[in-house]
Amino acid sequence: GDRVIENERQYHVTKKRIAQFEASLASLGATPRPDPVPPRLHQAMQDSVASQLADLRHEMAEYEALKARQVSTLELHSLSELPDLLIKARIARGYTQADLAKRLHLKPQQLQRYEATRYHSVSFRRLLEIARALDVELSETVRLTP
Repeated sequence: GDRVIENERQYHVTKKRIAQFEASLASLGATPRPDPVPPRLHQAMQDSVASQLADLRHEMAEYEALKARQVSTLELHSLSELPDLLIKARIARGYTQADLAKRLHLKPQQLQRYEATRYHSVSFRRLLEIARALDVELSETVRLTP
């Protein structure tokens, strides 16, 4: 599953992880291999690393696009996506965690904790305040599933 990169520190960690995965993919592709791993297992290992690499690259590309303000619309498919959407909206607005904390009269560490826990224990009123501080306009159709 995709994670959302929340800040520059996580961005740099992700960049390092990409380099590590690229290196291990290269070593898996190197021939001849000293380890006598069965071909099917070897292929599975390669596929797994390649898949994780693709996920990391996607997270990084998304963060870069948000940061470059190339995103003006974010899609919300369910209410459970709201926390990630608020994080993405903050990045797209060009606010750091500290900037948004200031707008909400919070300590930066508090906002960091909110985002790290995906706003898990935050009240609905607070979520609305955050959406307002980010000038996020929600216009989603609510469907009652049969």
